[in-house]
Amino acid sequence: MIQQLSLTAFVYGVRVPLTLGTMLIPTSSSTAPSPSGTRVHGIHLLEQNHPLLSELCRRHGRDLNFLGCILFGGVTATMPEKEACSSAAAKLARLLGAEAALFIGLNGSNHAVDLMLAIQKCERAGIKTTLVYNDVGEGPDDPGFIFAVPEADAIVNAGSRVQKVTLPRMDTLIGGDHLVDPSVDPRGEITVPMRYLHSAVDPYGHSRLTVRFE
Repeated sequence: MIQQLSLTAFVYGVRVPLTLGTMLIPTSSSTAPSPSGTRVHGIHLLEQNHPLLSELCRRHGRDLNFLGCILFGGVTATMPEKEACSSAAAKLARLLGAEAALFIGLNGSNHAVDLMLAIQKCERAGIKTTLVYNDVGEGPDDPGFIFAVPEADAIVNAGSRVQKVTLPRMDTLIGGDHLVDPSVDPRGEITVPMRYLHSAVDPYGHSRLTVRFE
């Protein structure tokens, strides 16, 4: 299951509210992705070449039966909405006849509650779950979750969104002399959380991206 956090999601070019979820065939991830992130990402190469879904497709018919993808998520401000969202995702998994589900989500805000509740409902329905998730812990005494349920006991850490990294001073700046968010002067050495570096923390499995300037 892929949790989509966009306020405006599109599937096959059609605007689709994903609060109650929608199912796609396994190969649809390369042709009909939905935007991810909150207000910041559109349909792009990273989603159309989803490493985790590509691996599931590669292993289909060998050691697993890849039944399909369930896209779910949205703006759920109340507990009844969260219950409905998570219940619908779990019911779709049961409709597929799934014995296990791989959850891919982002750890933050209200969406973390929807995700964990969906995991809880799948587990209680006999569907074993594994979660690929970001860490948002502020230190060794912080569990790293906005919200968690006891049933979420198989988690793959996709990196820390709050871990800070120091970037050296650049000789050349392109696009201005001041960053908006975070509000810092980029002309010198800056220290920022990993979440501000595009694709540095990625639950989709893009962990080996590099950039080369020529």
